[in-house]
Amino acid sequence: FMSVFGQNTWGARLANPFLVLVCMLFVYFVVNKVLQSKVVALLSVIITLTTVLVLFVGRYLNIDMGIAVFLNLTMLSYWLSLKYDDDYKMSSFWLLMAFVFSGLAVMTKGLVGIVFPMAIVGLYSITMNEWRRLIDIRLYIGLFIVGIISLPWILLVDQQYPGFAYYYVVVQQILRYSTDEQSRDVSKIFYLLVFTGAFFPWFGFLPQAFKEFFSKAGFKNRKQNKNSWFLFIWGTFIFVFFGVSRSFLFGYLAPLMLPFCILIAIYIAKLFT
Repeated sequence: FMSVFGQNTWGARLANPFLVLVCMLFVYFVVNKVLQSKVVALLSVIITLTTVLVLFVGRYLNIDMGIAVFLNLTMLSYWLSLKYDDDYKMSSFWLLMAFVFSGLAVMTKGLVGIVFPMAIVGLYSITMNEWRRLIDIRLYIGLFIVGIISLPWILLVDQQYPGFAYYYVVVQQILRYSTDEQSRDVSKIFYLLVFTGAFFPWFGFLPQAFKEFFSKAGFKNRKQNKNSWFLFIWGTFIFVFFGVSRSFLFGYLAPLMLPFCILIAIYIAKLFT
């Protein structure tokens, strides 16, 4: 989207805010549908938009917010498909949308666009003992959809600029994650501080929002709180993934902000009910 308008035009400067706006409208729609609460839906949008990280990265002209938006749209669509588990057509439609957004995420920033969703779906299915989801043929058909959307673009760019595919996949994905060749390794303490600060001014609610996930009773009753556990697994996987990475930038945390902000919204809404 940004490359279409050029990085020095007003169109490019409005690219991230436009993507964020589209995402927030979808957030409101999905949270309201899944949780049946306009209050939580509105709070989710407000909390997300007012965090330090989103305010900063959403205005900065790079692709961190772009990948965050497409990953969020992917996971929100999958979450909505879970709501329609008993309606095969609606469930399939939202699964299709999830893979379309995943394909766009791959085009935006490579393998994380499909690795994150598949890992999160797998962990959620295992945690909930819903193994049948892992053999759902629609998930594997979805991989082809992601490939159909993303691979032609990568191959066409590689033809125009030989070596692009290797740089895009190997250097920018594998080597950047597993080595410190770009001198972006940080201490775990600093990573935790940045993670906490990213949620300012809402970080004080994080411990309470997470409390139930670290208790025996909370895990035992996880099937009665599937929506919250889905959000927790979604955000936690990304947190751990970048926590062990050898390369880190502030914007990498953008994809995990939304699920945790929704959890904060759920917690705050409970305080007034």
